[in-house]
Amino acid sequence: MKRVSVYFSLLILCACGAVIVSEIVERRSDYPTVSSSQTSALGMSGCDETTIGADSETRILSAYRIENGTLGTRCLGTPSVEVRQAFEMLALVMPQEHLRQLDYFAGFAWLGDSDETTHAYVISDENSLSELVMAINIAEFDANPDDALLTLTHEFAHILTWADEQRLPGATGSSCTTFWNGSDCLAEDSLLWRWILAFWSAEALSTLTPGDVALVADGEGRCALDDSFFGPYAASHPEEDFAEAFAAYVLGVRAETPGQQKKISWMSSQSALQPYRTRALKAGFESIGNTYEVCG
Repeated sequence: MKRVSVYFSLLILCACGAVIVSEIVERRSDYPTVSSSQTSALGMSGCDETTIGADSETRILSAYRIENGTLGTRCLGTPSVEVRQAFEMLALVMPQEHLRQLDYFAGFAWLGDSDETTHAYVISDENSLSELVMAINIAEFDANPDDALLTLTHEFAHILTWADEQRLPGATGSSCTTFWNGSDCLAEDSLLWRWILAFWSAEALSTLTPGDVALVADGEGRCALDDSFFGPYAASHPEEDFAEAFAAYVLGVRAETPGQQKKISWMSSQSALQPYRTRALKAGFESIGNTYEVCG
């Protein structure tokens, strides 16, 4: 498996959208529970801890299959109200046909460094976007349920930018002429490659190591010099930059700097991205406060 993205930023969701999120959180008692004897009978084919993303820093607590774009059968761990709530939040802004790309939606406990807590991640098969998993940190969700939608929207941006039509099949690191992330090469007309051409210099790209996991510390230097980033995590890597700006655009985060506004304007000019903002508006997310660390 490859870890496509991890998300470290701590954000606060507010304004009208928070009312919708609060309504979801209040419905905890509506969710069915499963007995321990039923749980022991789980462990379905293809749904195992390795597939879902367990490692020395990540313990899987609960996983559900995605069935036709909806949260389906629990296939690993114990029932989780938080996982169900998080999926409902994601479905507020992501249409069902896009949620069909997911194979599993899960919750995990973070066992790693508290200074770089992973709030969510997306992983997939090494060679394709099969066995695609999105997972949330259940403790962080419990502590900050209003942050969750920004986190989930960020993660879904990675799925959009590495969909089959966005990549060059069969390319290698040596043959890739656009951007190589350690396992995939971007197509010439892909969203992420056009983003990189617009906002990332060749000098900045030369400092990246393909395949490395982006960390907040990696972006602090760029953040200090460039006001276009939505925080230092965005400045750590072009993929995280796109994902943070996408989440900000979709959920109506107000730009605090001219550079941030340029990135929001770029997002709003892309016909492929406009439906996500439209859907968020219909769900009540007109504008939310900007609590990203200001760069520049």
